[in-house]
Amino acid sequence: MTLNPHAVRPGGAGSPPGRWPAGTAIRVDPGRPNVLIFLHPLCPCSRATVDELTGALGRAEGRPAVDFVLVRHPSLLGEAGRGIDPRAAALQGCRIWDDLDGAEARRFGVETSGRVLAYDAQGRLAFSGGVTPSRGHRGGNEGLDSVVAFVSSGRATSPSHAVYGCPLASPSKPSCRAQAAGTGRRD
Repeated sequence: MTLNPHAVRPGGAGSPPGRWPAGTAIRVDPGRPNVLIFLHPLCPCSRATVDELTGALGRAEGRPAVDFVLVRHPSLLGEAGRGIDPRAAALQGCRIWDDLDGAEARRFGVETSGRVLAYDAQGRLAFSGGVTPSRGHRGGNEGLDSVVAFVSSGRATSPSHAVYGCPLASPSKPSCRAQAAGTGRRD
């Protein structure tokens, strides 16, 4: 399968803080690892991220606190896009946050849909990155392995991995939708 250049072009890295940020409505769970997943609910690549994480975390040895943060822009509230919610809710014990206009994403320094942040029980960042090998694709990759290792042992095998997704700041429909044709995505 050949991927078009868009499929393998990572999104913006952002600048996630090394410590859990003050002022966020999302609370760190001091008793276990904390995994946050930031998603644009209309980005078709988000489904691959949710599927990879729910499958991997469901099999991991540890039980992290998992928060899905869905960035919702006021101009898109009438659009369908809650399709990510049932997939995310399949992971027992997770919380789903509506991040109206991206305030939480900005607080956590996240720019790209599919960004996963893993913080330890003391609120220290252990991993920041994506968990898919390219836009909208599933399969083994260093990012997913790092999150699973962190949840299971408290140590990520790598501190970062490229993230593939649409810009969260985009109030319009994500660019992946227009680029999805011809990528060989399985969504």
